[in-house]
Amino acid sequence: MECIGCGYCCHDSLCGLAYGYYGGRVLPCPALIRRAGRFYCGLYEKSKPPLRAILGYALGIGHGCPNEDIRQLVELGREMVKLLERGTVPMEEKGDDEDD
Repeated sequence: MECIGCGYCCHDSLCGLAYGYYGGRVLPCPALIRRAGRFYCGLYEKSKPPLRAILGYALGIGHGCPNEDIRQLVELGREMVKLLERGTVPMEEKGDDEDD
């Protein structure tokens, strides 16, 4: 699955590069930057070729989300959007649980 830019991977743990660069375990990763509603790796963004290509490969940038929980939530969200667009999601009416 493509990366959705949620930043979960860098909030949850430090990669080896960040651990070495920052010298300890600080969460979320201090290199994590937010821009235009997405999260990016600041170490990758500031690097120059050919280091940038090596970092991108090593960090899996552009290769999709490795977290199964996030993938499942994204797929569930997509399915819900499809159902809502079709008008096929059963919605609870207000007052359904009240006894008159």
